[in-house]
Amino acid sequence: MGEYLGRNKDSVRCRAGMIGAGLTKCGELRPGTRISDYDVRLIRALRDSDYPRRLSFREIGEKFGISEHSAHAVYYRRRTAEDAVLRELTP
Repeated sequence: MGEYLGRNKDSVRCRAGMIGAGLTKCGELRPGTRISDYDVRLIRALRDSDYPRRLSFREIGEKFGISEHSAHAVYYRRRTAEDAVLRELTP
């Protein structure tokens, strides 16, 4: 972004901080993302659903081909692009 604007990284980062804009990429916008935002929403829905029963992280991991630890991390820590937008808009 700095190259496009003809500015260095520090000036872009400083100005973004002054106006309250975040430069962190989240969800599918982040390079190297292995799990899509759709799958993240599905993992959260499977874990939160009480009908017919709540799935464990191990069962969710088996369904998505990831480890139990990764399923846990996706559920609690993985932010989607929608989460980032909501964070920007919430005071």
